[in-house]
Amino acid sequence: MSKRDELKSKICSIPNSVRYLQEYVSPEIFITEKEEDNTAYVLSDVDKINKTCKVATVKTVLDEEKNFVIINSPNIVFIPIDGKNGLLGGTSNCDFVFFNDINFCFVELKLNATLTINQTPLQQERAIRKNRKKAIQQLKNTKEYFDTKLSCDYKNLILEAYIATPDIYPRENTAFQSIKVQFLEETHIEVFENREKRYEKKHQ
Repeated sequence: MSKRDELKSKICSIPNSVRYLQEYVSPEIFITEKEEDNTAYVLSDVDKINKTCKVATVKTVLDEEKNFVIINSPNIVFIPIDGKNGLLGGTSNCDFVFFNDINFCFVELKLNATLTINQTPLQQERAIRKNRKKAIQQLKNTKEYFDTKLSCDYKNLILEAYIATPDIYPRENTAFQSIKVQFLEETHIEVFENREKRYEKKHQ
């Protein structure tokens, strides 16, 4: 049995979890947060040429800047965590987790964050810091949940955390580096500020 299947079997023992587990196989897997229910969904029928897709069976415009993308991954298991239709509901956890035979990843989407021209540079900096701080806490909360439920047994998968922020955010600047160091010290896993997780094609 693969590491992914071993972990999937273990997670299935968590009450009410089976209904949320979803499996996907695709060179590119796009994930977005639906504002109506604050839940993460994997997009279907993605047409990058005509910029269309389906979110929870509803056809809509494809905005690639509002998605987290998993590229060249082996088969993944995806679990929505936060929001009305997530495993844990509410707003205090990260948006989703996914895992394959390599990684177990915690992901928080902050792609709807905005900065306005009316804000001073200091106000923008504070808004970014506040958003990152909230995301970090949501990631921590979710990791603590799975640590407890799985007794910290992730079948030797490499754990990673992601904060997906819009392109207007400064990428992993000095301020983020201090967050990164503290998160690693507290959780023993790395956190990245990125909108994608990319694998080498040899992993397919």
